[in-house]
This record gives sequence, structure tokens and C-alpha cells, in this order.
Amino acid sequence: MEAAYAKGFQDLRIVTPCCQASTNLNELIYEPPSGLARYSLAISSPETFLAPQIIEKLEEILGVKLKQVWFHV
Repeated sequence: MEAAYAKGFQDLRIVTPCCQASTNLNELIYEPPSGLARYSLAISSPETFLAPQIIEKLEEILGVKLKQVWFHV
């Protein structure tokens, strides 16, 4: 996204970080809830979403708002 921004969104070609596939930003399909992030926190094999008070504490520590998203491999 930063590279596309730097080029005025004229060149939308990218290589995906997950599988190194060549594509472009217009071809990506976002299924809610989804989004773009600079980093991620991962919990292996959770049984449920984290409790709101845990999210609030993590947000306080990190200084940013967090959003829980299930990730399936």
C-alpha cells in the first residue's frame, strides 16, 4: 500500500507477503471483517474471542485500538 501511495496509486501491482503471488490491489477480495494492518498479534488455537477487558488492557499497553479477526489457515 505504501508503494502504491508513493506512486500516486498509478501502479497497483504487488507481491503478496503470504505466498509471494503477483497480483494488484484492485484484484484483492476483502471478506468482512478484514482490513490492512502494519502488524498483527496472534493467538494459537483460541477457543473464543478475547474478553473485552483483555482487549482494553492490550490497547492501553500498545496505545492503539485493536480489532479481533478470526484467521483460518
